[in-house]
This record gives sequence, structure tokens and C-alpha cells, in this order.
Amino acid sequence: MKLKIIETKKFQKLKKALFKYSSISVEDLEYIKKTFATELFKNPSIRPHKIKCGKDFLISLTIPNTQYRILCYLVCEPKVAIFGWIGTHREYEKIIKSKKNCKDYIFDCDEIIDLF
Repeated sequence: MKLKIIETKKFQKLKKALFKYSSISVEDLEYIKKTFATELFKNPSIRPHKIKCGKDFLISLTIPNTQYRILCYLVCEPKVAIFGWIGTHREYEKIIKSKKNCKDYIFDCDEIIDLF
């Protein structure tokens, strides 16, 4: 099964800053998108794993050979992966330790159109 990957406006803004100020490249992100969309949880290089957030789960993806993580949410029976956040592991830990913070990255299928 291949997922459609959507980036929120917040993700796009964070991504642009990382491209400018870090060693992450467009190619790095494209690799993750392609790998995750086609292999889901089967590729160990991006270390996908579920993060509990209340009743829901976010998916954490590692950008290989970096300290950076991506948080995404699978929605619509999961046919869509919404990339909602990208940043350092330290920032990621703050988000996932707080149910309030992680809920900012949980979306309803009907809301998707309003996000973009």
C-alpha cells in the first residue's frame, strides 16, 4: 500500500529553516517520504515507531545519520500521512512528553482540507 504524504504549513516552514541552517537536504527528506510511503514500518534506517498521544498514535521518523525527527499522523484508514513537525531530537522529546503538545499533530480526516 502506498500512502499519500501531505505536509502542513507548519512543517513546510520548519523544513525551510532546516534546509537553510542544517545539513539536512531536500534529498534526505525525499528519501524519507518515498521510503515511508512505500514500506511503512519495514525500513530500519528511518526507524519508524508509534508514539502514544492520548487515545491516538503519532509516528516518529528519524532522518538517517542526524539528530532530526519527523512527526506524522496516519489518517483516513490510513491512506494519508500528514507530516506535521520536523526538528531536533530535544524538541521532539518535549512534544511527545506532553499530551497537550502532541495533540497539535493529531488530525481528523475531515479536517485535512482545512489544514492547507
